[in-house]
Amino acid sequence: MLADRQQEVLRAISTSRFLVPLLTEAGDIGVTPEGRTVEKTQELSIVTVAGPDGRSVMPAFSSVEAMHRWNADARPIPVPGPQLVVAAAQEETDLVVIDAGSPDLECGVRRTALRGVALGDPALPAWADAEVRGAFTEALGGDLRIEAIALMPGDPEGRLLAPEVEVHLLLAPGLDREALGELLESLQQRLAASEVIANRVDSMRIVPRAVG
Repeated sequence: MLADRQQEVLRAISTSRFLVPLLTEAGDIGVTPEGRTVEKTQELSIVTVAGPDGRSVMPAFSSVEAMHRWNADARPIPVPGPQLVVAAAQEETDLVVIDAGSPDLECGVRRTALRGVALGDPALPAWADAEVRGAFTEALGGDLRIEAIALMPGDPEGRLLAPEVEVHLLLAPGLDREALGELLESLQQRLAASEVIANRVDSMRIVPRAVG
């Protein structure tokens, strides 16, 4: 099952060692007596890249071979998995991707899962977590315009290519475009007010569906 695979990845991060890539960046620039501009220093720095949603992502790798498939110039620094989580926090990144550039191995780890690893308690994916489902039911239940709620994986391959959770809503018949817009705005406000959802759901997409 997908949830089992994601938990296996989180357990591996808790107990395994990974390679963090460093790349050379230009340092101070100087001018020679002849007037030539030269680099006086070069610095190695931890790499972050932009993810599909614009947030910063820290790449990490399970082997030198996987890292060099991504960037042959990168220099590996071995770190234990929990230290990788700390490094991501220090770089102010919410996301980590393991073995980027290797489609068969690539796996993304979101901020909510990173928090669980840091606390030593890797959690279920949000869409498979009964407490999260209960929070959605509490936030949205009782609204007569909604007949059913289902949480589905939004990024089934776990590669950070889409929001983590799809919230499928079966709507009562008769809602016109204006009423639907008002409903979705109200839902966003109710979901944003839930502490459980804020802490356990990295990102979501609402998928409304009409009856019939």
